[in-house]
Amino acid sequence: MEELVSIVIPIYRSEKYIEECLESILEQEYTALEIILINDGSPDKCDIICEKYSKEYGHVKVLHQKNQGPGIARATGVKEAKGKYILFVDSDDCMDGPDVVRKLVECAEREQADIVVGSFRTFCDEELSEVNYHHLDELKDTDSVEFRFRGYFQYGHLGFNWGKLYRKEFLEKYRIEYQEYPYIEDKAYNMRCTANKPKYAFVKESVYCYRTRRQEIPFQDKDDFVTVWTKVAEEFDAYLQERNLRDAYGDLVGIHMFLGVYTLANKILRDEQSRKDSLKDALKAYCTYEFAEEQFRRLKKEVYVKEVDSFIWRFAIRVTAWSCCMKWYGLLAVGMKLINRLHIDQKVIAKKYRE
Repeated sequence: MEELVSIVIPIYRSEKYIEECLESILEQEYTALEIILINDGSPDKCDIICEKYSKEYGHVKVLHQKNQGPGIARATGVKEAKGKYILFVDSDDCMDGPDVVRKLVECAEREQADIVVGSFRTFCDEELSEVNYHHLDELKDTDSVEFRFRGYFQYGHLGFNWGKLYRKEFLEKYRIEYQEYPYIEDKAYNMRCTANKPKYAFVKESVYCYRTRRQEIPFQDKDDFVTVWTKVAEEFDAYLQERNLRDAYGDLVGIHMFLGVYTLANKILRDEQSRKDSLKDALKAYCTYEFAEEQFRRLKKEVYVKEVDSFIWRFAIRVTAWSCCMKWYGLLAVGMKLINRLHIDQKVIAKKYRE
């Protein structure tokens, strides 16, 4: 007997893609599915498309709400879900083949896992990337700094809500809910999952196709980057302290703030309008934020850093932390520009696609 899987899809401004997304789910070999569509106040024709599928397929349900963002939309879907497992899908993406739900459920049942993580591919128009492997099944200890560093920062798979299967009982037991952030809400959600020590299991194959849109601005280019990025870190830090988990999982906070330096630099250097701004001043504003200063002082003392396997990443964290603590913003800006000019970040991304 197949266990019921609830597929939760927040929908906003995706009328061009939603049918392709739904067809990739409807063609799944696994039949015990309920598909929950949350129309998050989309101003286009998504509501009409969703209602059409709901009338045609009995296991498709549509919920309409005013626009509150993808995190709140997913939270609405989870509350409605009746399945043993939850699978989040973005409305402009697709499942990578008709057998991926079956693979995820079989893995979850076999390993009695709380969260099953798969690999993924990216696509744009007709271009489909090679598989972006998670490299997480190589590690025996899934409750280590190295596991979290790889999962959230080096490869990034743990930070996405898509491409993984969640046991609903686990989410309910630890009251894990989406926070109201305008972006990176999925990363904040998954960090809370990790802090409650789930049993992870892994599917090596690609289970998901993530759409990249050439003409759209990613979250890194939003003007409120510093505010949102630091708020996610502060509220997660408070979450850990309330549960006496800061010593065990504080590395997620510190490395999140470290990564913010590179993300902010990319925003300034890649966006045409932002290039008029001073990278040095932007880094100064970020690094002198009171909470950020505390985290960089902790990293400067090599808290958690020594538990990262990669020498290159350990070096990068230490240099960045020292530069922020010593207020060497000009030197840090030069380093960021050099990384950008040599396309080091692109080379790192390319490496992620290697098995």
